[in-house]
Amino acid sequence: DGNSTPSHTMNKRKRTNAPTPPSPTTHDKSLLKEYQQGPLSLLHSSTLSQSPILIQLRNNRKLIGTCRAFDYHMNLVLENVVEMWSEVVPAKNKNNAAENNTGQSTSKSHKINKSRNISKMFLRGDSIVLVVRDPAEKENERKRMELEKEREAREEGEGIEVNADKKDEGNTEKAEEQANDEDQQEEE
Repeated sequence: DGNSTPSHTMNKRKRTNAPTPPSPTTHDKSLLKEYQQGPLSLLHSSTLSQSPILIQLRNNRKLIGTCRAFDYHMNLVLENVVEMWSEVVPAKNKNNAAENNTGQSTSKSHKINKSRNISKMFLRGDSIVLVVRDPAEKENERKRMELEKEREAREEGEGIEVNADKKDEGNTEKAEEQANDEDQQEEE
């Protein structure tokens, strides 16, 4: 063959074409539409806005955290997670037992709420029962909206006061003119 380059160096010089990213297919577009409008829209919007979500799990635990990524199976990558659960603690000894109306002794147990912080976690989608926006965040958003409305009302109110000041200035000028007229009449 008329190639002057030895074959053992040819392998090093071969250029492999890197695969080009695929163009969005109709399947990808339908998934994006479902993420924006369907049941996964809450995860999509909270991922974009980095707002916290509350997740109820199958083991009666709750998670509050920020969703960084998710997929069609609701597998989630979460950050700044607070895991919350309750444990029932039985009475320590029988001396703490109380009698009910039937004379049977019942030990008093109580629930202890526990929590722990997790910086990052992957949550498998099949353990998720419910996903909602964090109610505390919703309350904070409501308060922000109220403060924004109050601020706008104050700004509008200041505008009215400025106009009222101008009216008062006009009334003050009229009052001064009337006083001057009365003074002139008294002098005559």
